[in-house]
Amino acid sequence: MENNRQQSPSPSQPPMMTQDLPPIVVKSRSTALLSQQLSQEPSGPKQRLVITHLVLNNFKSYAGERMVGPFHPSFSSVVGPNGSGKSNVIDSLLFVFGFRASKMRQGKISALIHNSATFPNLDFCEVKVYFCEVLDLPAGGSQVILDTELVISRRAFKNNSSRYYINGSNSDYTQVTTLLRGRGIDLDHKRFLILQGEVESIAQMKPKAQTEHDDGLLEYLEDIIGTSKYKQPIQESETQAEELNDVCVEKSSRVQHVEKEKNSLEDKKNIALDYIRTENDIALQKCALFQLHIADSDGNIRVTSEMIVRSSGDKLPTSDGH
Repeated sequence: MENNRQQSPSPSQPPMMTQDLPPIVVKSRSTALLSQQLSQEPSGPKQRLVITHLVLNNFKSYAGERMVGPFHPSFSSVVGPNGSGKSNVIDSLLFVFGFRASKMRQGKISALIHNSATFPNLDFCEVKVYFCEVLDLPAGGSQVILDTELVISRRAFKNNSSRYYINGSNSDYTQVTTLLRGRGIDLDHKRFLILQGEVESIAQMKPKAQTEHDDGLLEYLEDIIGTSKYKQPIQESETQAEELNDVCVEKSSRVQHVEKEKNSLEDKKNIALDYIRTENDIALQKCALFQLHIADSDGNIRVTSEMIVRSSGDKLPTSDGH
C-alpha cells in the first residue's frame, strides 16, 4: 500500500560434454516457489490498496470528530508547524494497525483519549481508516475500483481496553492484521509509513547491509518494492546450482577418465578383432575343405558300391549248382 502527497481532492551454459548424456532435470521447493510466484503475478498494472482518508474522534490532540484527507493515491505527506499534530496522524494509523501504546509515545492505551479543559473525562477515542483499491493507468494517474471500500477502526476506552471493527462489525486484532496483510499491507516492516525521526536514519543507512541481521538501504528498498520475498528462493537456487555444478564437474571427470581408458584399450581391441576375423576365415576354409573331403568320400563310396554290385552279379550260381 502506498500513500501519497496530498495534492488532489479525488479519492484514492552448462559445461560441454563429450557424449550425448540425458539432461539432469531438478525440481526443488525453491524453484517451484519462484515459478509459482512469477506465474501468479499479473504482467500488467494490478490493483492496490490505498488510504482515502482518516476519521479521528477524540484521539490525542484531536477533540471531537475530525477528518484527515483525502489522500493522494500515490504519495502523501503530513506537513505543518511544531505542535500541530503531525505525529498524531501517524500515531492514529499505528493505533488502528494494532501497535502498542509505547509506539505512539504513550504509557498506556487510555492515554490516547483526548483530555483538555474544554473536553475533560471523555470515555473513549476512535480512529477509522478508509481504504479502497485503485488501478494505475498506463498514461498516468489511477482509477478507483468500484465496491472495494474497506473501513478498519479501533476504539480505546478509559479502562485501557480496546475493540476492533471491520466495516462496522466487531472484530479482533488477529482478523484485522490478517486481512490487512492479505491485502498487501506490510505490517512487519511498516515501509508504507515514515515515522518521525526515520528520515535521518534512512539517510544514514549503509548502501548494503554488512551482515544478515543488519538493514541497509538496498534491503530497505527491497522491502518497499516487494522483491525481498524472492531472496530466499534465489539463495536456495544459487546453492543448488553450485551443488549441480559440482555434480557436473564430477561426471565430466569420470567421462574423461573412462574415455582415456577406452582409448588405451583401442589397440588391444583391434588386435582381438583381427584375431577373431582370422580365426573365422580359418574356420570357413576348413569347413570348405571338409566339404570337399565329404564330396570325394561320397564319390568313392558310390564307385565302390557299384563295383561291389557288379562283382556280386558275376558270381551268381548256375542251374547245375556250379
